[in-house]
Amino acid sequence: MSNRILTVLFSLLLSSFACADEASIRAEFQKKYPQATVESITKTPYLGLYEMLVDGEVLYTDPDFTFLIVGSLIETKT
Repeated sequence: MSNRILTVLFSLLLSSFACADEASIRAEFQKKYPQATVESITKTPYLGLYEMLVDGEVLYTDPDFTFLIVGSLIETKT
């Protein structure tokens, strides 16, 4: 049990060092896709992902804008 708590705390600590926020994600997205219109960016409560509404399509990205997920994110517990 204590290893699990340490893992969670370590993960939280690492995530606090990420410099991501909505503005930096928007800037990185616009560099790569200047023709697209970013309508909104919202941090989700899931895995540190950000939900982006781009030209009417929902995308998800990690805090460092390393990956884009196109499609639905389904939370299966509820």
